[in-house]
Amino acid sequence: MMIFVWILLIILVLVLVIVILGYILLYKLKKFLGVSSISGLIKDAKKEDESMPKSLSSLDSLYLTRIKEDFPNLNINELKRECEKNILDYFRAIESKDSTSFQSDKIKSSVDKKIQEYKDKNISFRSIQFHKTVVSKYEKNGSVATITFGSSLQYELYIDGTFQKKVQDRFRIQYIYIIDSSKLDKYSKVIGIRCPSCGSVAIDFKTHQCKYCGTYMKDIVKRVWYCNDLVSY
Repeated sequence: MMIFVWILLIILVLVLVIVILGYILLYKLKKFLGVSSISGLIKDAKKEDESMPKSLSSLDSLYLTRIKEDFPNLNINELKRECEKNILDYFRAIESKDSTSFQSDKIKSSVDKKIQEYKDKNISFRSIQFHKTVVSKYEKNGSVATITFGSSLQYELYIDGTFQKKVQDRFRIQYIYIIDSSKLDKYSKVIGIRCPSCGSVAIDFKTHQCKYCGTYMKDIVKRVWYCNDLVSY
């Protein structure tokens, strides 16, 4: 019985020591960080998260020369502004709960997930401000060229008309350029190619003919950049 009492006393002493040490560490932490409470620490961290722009890996210096050599007529700054416009369209699609304005199935899927996430709530993105948009990757092979951009921004999120929080966000935006039109099959949903005669999407990309009505399309693809993917990360 005495052994049990001593064990109990030792445990109580250890618990008391741990509690005292915890209070001492908490006091020193608050003093070091200059906050009066843990809730204050959390509040300060939240404010910093809302005001600090998300970081981006800018590889403009690495890729811009190559892009200029491959596409001398491309204005990269205009394409960056196009990225930002697509992000604004992304927000508007979520607000209106309608993703049909996007040709890319990837972007539609991303928007639809956000719409499903908020369900019956009315979402509004206000005071949108872009920090910067940069080139983060560039690839080119015989059939397609791809430029991947990164864009950081901030906005205010409102739900059902009530302000929720200020958000620092960033997006990855991918643009593709079709070099070899015979390889178009896998990109047809991105570009939204339809037969000009019957409107069918059943196109033979090797013969450049509509499989439904047989119409021949010489210029089956325009030489422009298409937004293939757009996602927050």
